[in-house]
Amino acid sequence: MNDLMPILSTLRRHKTAAALIVLGLFWGFFHHLCAGIRYLALDLDIGVDLEPARSSSYWVFAGGIALTLLTGIQIW
Repeated sequence: MNDLMPILSTLRRHKTAAALIVLGLFWGFFHHLCAGIRYLALDLDIGVDLEPARSSSYWVFAGGIALTLLTGIQIW
């Protein structure tokens, strides 16, 4: 635990940087979640044609950002 104290004190001083790191981690999680749901649908042969596949990839990106923003608003 003593090894983490310098890191924690640095993050406390730089709250903006810490918030951006946390939001980046949340975006990674939510993007991965949405992409997993998309690939589950693709495995079920839903949206495998070119146009629906492209559309669903845009929705995954937008969904990850939207969920990250909603989570950020709830946290801060």
